Amino acid sequence: MSYFRTQLEQWLATLDIKADKVLDCGGGALPVKNRVKSFCVKEYKILDNELEDMKQKPDLKFDLNDSFTNLDKNGIHHFRNAFDLIFCLEVAEYLYRPFQALEHINYLMKKDGVLYISFPFIYPLHNPEGKDMLRYTRWGVEKLLTEAGFKIDYIKSRVENEPEMLGAFYAKEGMHPCKRYSKHNEIGYLVRAIKK
Repeated sequence: MSYFRTQLEQWLATLDIKADKVLDCGGGALPVKNRVKSFCVKEYKILDNELEDMKQKPDLKFDLNDSFTNLDKNGIHHFRNAFDLIFCLEVAEYLYRPFQALEHINYLMKKDGVLYISFPFIYPLHNPEGKDMLRYTRWGVEKLLTEAGFKIDYIKSRVENEPEMLGAFYAKEGMHPCKRYSKHNEIGYLVRAIKK
């Protein structure tokens, strides 16, 4: 398991989840319910594309990149304001319409609902080939979530395994990191946000 993944799993292992309705966006390949510290949930659903390597078929088949007009196609509109808590883990890099995807998540979530979401910042292109689209800065994460109707509760940085490795790379390449920002060893973000 990569250090990148280890940081996610360590974070999840600290979460006590207690909610009526939980949605796991992109959870077909690796459902979240068995990866958290505790999971006391009345109704758990997975929203995902139907891909070949799924461990669990999605309850709701939908691509977060799709337009709002397609919400009716698969009955997703019936779940407006339905979920108390939504996970969207290791999905953001596949979202070529990230603002729209976050609006979909907002649409499905109750007011004051909780969103646990991860964002990559530095990670190599990965499979499925041609589907890995975007990376996010901390400032991009904050702006996207705020504009999509969320208040950020906290952001946990995922960091490199070897301290100062990225700093040395940036210096060698003559890159100029922001001087007033000290966290240049970040490789991604784990976020808890609340729907406004």
